[in-house]
Amino acid sequence: MILVFNILIFLLTFIFSNCLNSPLSNIQNAQNEKVNLAFVSQIGPRSATITWECSHSLPGSILYGKSGLESVVTSLENSKVHSMTLPNLESNTDYLAFVFCSSTTDKLQSIPLTFKTWISDFPNRTRGLWVIGGMGADASPVREIDFFDPVTSTWYPSATSIPTPRVFANIVSHKNKIYVIGGMEKQGINYVASKKTEVYDPYLDQWTTLSDMPVANQGGVIASVGEEIFIISGTTTNDMTTGTILNTVSRLAPGIGQNGLWQNYLSLTAIFSRVDMSGCGLNGNIFFTRWKIYE
Repeated sequence: MILVFNILIFLLTFIFSNCLNSPLSNIQNAQNEKVNLAFVSQIGPRSATITWECSHSLPGSILYGKSGLESVVTSLENSKVHSMTLPNLESNTDYLAFVFCSSTTDKLQSIPLTFKTWISDFPNRTRGLWVIGGMGADASPVREIDFFDPVTSTWYPSATSIPTPRVFANIVSHKNKIYVIGGMEKQGINYVASKKTEVYDPYLDQWTTLSDMPVANQGGVIASVGEEIFIISGTTTNDMTTGTILNTVSRLAPGIGQNGLWQNYLSLTAIFSRVDMSGCGLNGNIFFTRWKIYE
């Protein structure tokens, strides 16, 4: 009697096991191979991570591209939840991606996703408004630099620090970088006119130092024109009555050589002998207004 009972249990177990692994079971699983949800969980300038959930444990894959489906990445094992990073993307670019859950290529069911890569690793910095320079309550140059993100209406204090703090520096945005040129440095208890050229790249959050100016300049008018930076007027000393620049124009070509190339030349027409004038570059011209006269 006991032997018959054991044989019956074995037969039932065998039949049940075969039912689970039968072709009918496989057909049912194939019909249920679908993506429950999917989202882009992390975006950077050169990569994006996509996470998605399958109806049950299955292989996962992603087809993606800019103008079409150009690339594919596939998981190495079955899982109900997949998370995969798409590498070597282009910054500030729109992409289309389709995620799949399937062990076959028949009747694929997917979810489309669209995303845009960041312009940089620090998007709030690259769209921000920067406050640079000035003199603190202790009569020393302010080293810390703040910026304001107009998209989120958020101030970021001390986002970076200038290597050489200065007042009355010539500051301009040129080719997505911020140039801080000349000005006055504090040495001991005294201020001296500076020749230094320091550049901040908000895309990399990095400072670099370029070649010094041929002569010091503080309180000039600076402008970005084409591939070059121009400075006119200002003074070469900390006293505007003794070193005011008359018709000399200073030009920096940052792209020439490792540290840029400075050149000075004379204007064919008279330039206001002033300091601390307002001005800007527009359509290849430099506009400036009258302000402090040295006489």
